[in-house]
Amino acid sequence: MKNKGIVFSLSAVLAAAVTAMSCHEKDLFDKDTYRYYVHLSYPVDTLAADHPWTLLRRISIPVIADAADNSISEVRIYNAHPFTEANAETVAQATVAPGETAKLTFDVAQTQEVMYAMLVGRSGKCYVTPFTASQATVNFSGGKTKTYDRVPEPRMQTFTYLYESSFPAADDFDYNDLVLRLSRSNPQPNILQLRVTLAAAGCSKKVAGAIRLPGIRYEDVERVEIEEGYPFIESYPQLKNILNTDEPVCRSRSGEAVVCLFEDAHYALSATVNELGVLTYMPYNTNPYPDGKTSQKVPLKTRTYNIYTKIGVSTDSLLLGNLDPFIIERSGEVYFEVHTYKHKFSEVLWEYLGDDKRSYDDYLSWALTIPSATFRYPVEEVPLGTHRDGELYGAYGVKGHSFGEWVRNSQVAYDWWQHPNTALIY
Repeated sequence: MKNKGIVFSLSAVLAAAVTAMSCHEKDLFDKDTYRYYVHLSYPVDTLAADHPWTLLRRISIPVIADAADNSISEVRIYNAHPFTEANAETVAQATVAPGETAKLTFDVAQTQEVMYAMLVGRSGKCYVTPFTASQATVNFSGGKTKTYDRVPEPRMQTFTYLYESSFPAADDFDYNDLVLRLSRSNPQPNILQLRVTLAAAGCSKKVAGAIRLPGIRYEDVERVEIEEGYPFIESYPQLKNILNTDEPVCRSRSGEAVVCLFEDAHYALSATVNELGVLTYMPYNTNPYPDGKTSQKVPLKTRTYNIYTKIGVSTDSLLLGNLDPFIIERSGEVYFEVHTYKHKFSEVLWEYLGDDKRSYDDYLSWALTIPSATFRYPVEEVPLGTHRDGELYGAYGVKGHSFGEWVRNSQVAYDWWQHPNTALIY
């Protein structure tokens, strides 16, 4: 799948790049040369400098609680019908009184056409009506509103995050080096609940994980409770040299709160060492036929973080799409952070970009947000999608609905994540 000569040449360029940036010797690093070699190795041959690298769109819409029920107390938005579709998720919710208007803001997939608003009454009844993003307002006085005698349990919206752990070097771009699934909710204005599932670690190196809370200062977090009673890693047998803390939250370089997930993804998934007491690194949950020696299948791990902020510090506006889950990996002597594209140059915990903060601006995203709780990522060493010399291939390479077409033009094929080649996904 890879041109090893290209990868070798790129490695030489990147070795000089890492040295130059760590020493702030800008003359040793040529951005154009770096970009050329990365693009030569990337599985899509045409890359746009203005690609947003997002599958989401943000919607803000007023909802009028005009149902004939004086017990109305809550409004919810679902991405599917909450009574007829088993995978319907709550994408937003708010308190509301009868007759009042609540403006809700939320992120959904660009493919989302129809959503559902629900009014919840203390009487035990609820009222559901469909709407589209083009509507100016949502109300419940029309003929499409249905009444139900029970209220479903909220099922919170979940996104899947995919990471390449080789940044800034090019690799196979299967985007399964680390796979996280993340949901958020606000039980109260000053309580943010994050549910994090570590699903896969397809790389063969140590990788740490964390979540930055944009706009929330470290000083404004009073405490963090983990519902399961203990973190992803209870006792790490080595020195922590990436997150450097045993606390569930730490301070970013700019003073924001950062949730510390795990020092080592492999150890978080399977706290094992070999017969010599050495940690081993092999792909976890990316090979459908693991042999136990070069790859393994292990149980997924989930932790639920309840983050309590000071009274008056609300986390309501910190949407799922605003969160910054990222990984930290080592390349040469430098620790690099891998963020989704909107946060790519953030340097949250580690400084690695040197004086020129756009040094590694290769127009590529080394992490992706997929608006799905059940997204099936590629099997090991199969690219997410290729588009070179007019040919499509990869786990998501269906013509007209492919990852490669979307990378070339963000206005087309943005439903690629819904069209897998089932033989090439885990």
